[in-house]
Parts: sequence; structure tokens; C-alpha cells
Amino acid sequence: MKRDAPGYRLHRWDACTMCGAPASDFRVKGVRLDRHQGLRPRRQSGACTTVVRCKGCGLIMCQPLPLPLDIAQHYEMEPEDYWSREDVEQAASRFRHEAVHARELLDDRSDLRALDVGAGLGGGMLSLQREGFDVFGLEPSASFRKFAVESMGVDEGRLTLSSLEEADYPAASFDFVAFSAVLEHLPDPGAALERASRWLRPGGLMQAEVPSSDWLMGRLLNLYYRAIGTSFVTNTSPMHPPFHLFEFTERAFRMHGQRAGYQVEELTRIPGSTFLPRAADTVLRPLMRMTRGELQLSVWLRTHS
Repeated sequence: MKRDAPGYRLHRWDACTMCGAPASDFRVKGVRLDRHQGLRPRRQSGACTTVVRCKGCGLIMCQPLPLPLDIAQHYEMEPEDYWSREDVEQAASRFRHEAVHARELLDDRSDLRALDVGAGLGGGMLSLQREGFDVFGLEPSASFRKFAVESMGVDEGRLTLSSLEEADYPAASFDFVAFSAVLEHLPDPGAALERASRWLRPGGLMQAEVPSSDWLMGRLLNLYYRAIGTSFVTNTSPMHPPFHLFEFTERAFRMHGQRAGYQVEELTRIPGSTFLPRAADTVLRPLMRMTRGELQLSVWLRTHS
């Protein structure tokens, strides 16, 4: 890596982080600005990076990938400035359904231990704790960790100020590792899954909720950008909130699992919002389901026994 742009270092991929396909198998989709592009991207100015899609597994990423020189550049802000007001207000109930389901999928085990990667405001840790998990967390943002401890009541000794890449645990330390809405923010999600899987006991679980590479609204907006004669695309947001670096497919997880020693236990497609007037939802939501073009994927991954 080298410093090629103010505040960023640029990482050029030699191969896909999920399926291992060489960079020669990446197909260029277009370019992404370092800010929201809107419907008139020609009126915007700023730095761009190229967005590509891996022909092997469908993963969407930037080539090169702009990474902040310091994580504080992206995430060291007040929680209210990053999350919506509704997210902050509902933080205590975050991850409740996933915590219950994790318990169900691990029902033959006792003394369950969990790790919440990117614990954020701490709601996931509290939900797992309520389901009987002995839970620990990692959070790289000091401001987010402070909110979790001081406003949510998370045990300070259980929430470590650290990124996943800097953390280390003995092998077979946990039964469950929660990524929630985290993988798309990490510089190398394939390596992150491999690292976390080593911390799991045989037959343990990982869960992640990630943006889909095939979101219908993104595909329609890309067609619009092309129709007005530009090369812009809406995929990813590497240099502006919410700082998404990747978009995923089911195939990407299945192929990566073959390399990393896990299998896809369950996958759910989450429609999310169309960000259009409600009347449009009556047409677009069924079309999402028909084309598998939902906004997000929720994946449950089980390591080999």
C-alpha cells in the first residue's frame, strides 16, 4: 500500500478477497465519488475510485480501495452524527431477534460464549447477554465505545477498544461471532471471516448482515447514470458515510466458505427501503423478490465440526 490521496492509502487487489479470482476477472462497473452523487453527478467534484464486480463470485468492491490512514477519520464522531436518531433510540433492542436465533441454532451447547465485532452502541452485546451468552465485544471507535459503556450500561471490561485486525484470542474461544452490519466496513472481509473462524469452537456460528450486490434500486440508478451519459455508479461509499467498501452475494459466501472452512447455514434476503414514495413500493417490492434484488443479505455461517 502507498499513500496516493490526501488522508487515504490505496490498496490494489491482486485477487478477490472472497473467492480468490484474479484481478483480471474483475469487471469495471463505473466510478464512485467521495461524496453523495445525487441525480446530477456532473455537478459534483471530488476524488473518484473505480468500482468493480468479481466475475467469480459477484462481490462488488473498489479497485483501488481507498482506506483511511486512521480509523478515526471515518468513525471517530458522536453516535448521533453517524447513526440516525431512530437507530440511537432503538439501540437497546438491536440484534434481539438474531440473539434469540443464535441461541436456537446452538441449542445443544451450554456455557455459550459470544464475541460482537464492531459492537457500536452496545445493543448487540446486551441482547446476547439477555439470551444467556457470556459476551465480549470489539469496537474501534472510542466515541461509540464510550456511548455503549456510559449510556447503555455495557460492562467496560468486556468491550475492548480495538479493531478485529488488532485483536487476538485463543483458538476455540467462542461459540458465536456476530458481525452484524460490519463486514462491509472492513478492509478485507475474507481475511476477517477467516480470522474470526479460528476463534470459534468446531460447529460454531458467525452471522453478518451485509449490503447486496444485486439490489434492484442500485441497478436502476446505475441505468439512469448510464442513460444520462456518465460512468458513475451508486455501489459502495468508500469515502463518505456510511463508508461501505463492499457489496456481497450468496455465492461469495459459499465460495469463501469452501476456502475458509465454513458453510452457509441460512441466508435471508431483506427488502429494506426503496427510498421512493410509498406508492412505488407496491410495484418495486414484488419485483425485488422476483429478481432477488433485495437491499441486504443476512447470512449465518457454521464452521466445520
